[in-house]
Amino acid sequence: LLPEFQSKPIRGFGFRGEVLGILCLDGLTVRYDPEGKPSDKIRGVLVNGEALEQDRTYTVGMIDMFTFGVGYLSLREATDVEYLLPELLRDILGEELQHPERFQEAFESRWQPEGI
Repeated sequence: LLPEFQSKPIRGFGFRGEVLGILCLDGLTVRYDPEGKPSDKIRGVLVNGEALEQDRTYTVGMIDMFTFGVGYLSLREATDVEYLLPELLRDILGEELQHPERFQEAFESRWQPEGI
């Protein structure tokens, strides 16, 4: 993600943070060139260890404000959007924290720089 987006102030939509930050990933591994041109840094994406297929449709989970075009503009192009209510992200996180094996998974690097 471009630095100007990472530090972009976000207001509203129930967002309690201050800036957009960087995408957190699960099930994905992104290889990138930190020295590449700003819009051409990503070198490859793996989905559960398999190469991303450009023409395939994937199901992803994200917070609702992304579907409104806040932050990651391309995410608002999602089709077949389903909002899971009344669950809140904190409830889902609380459930996941009941499984100790998830802690180790949280430390796995999903953004992998190339050429360093």
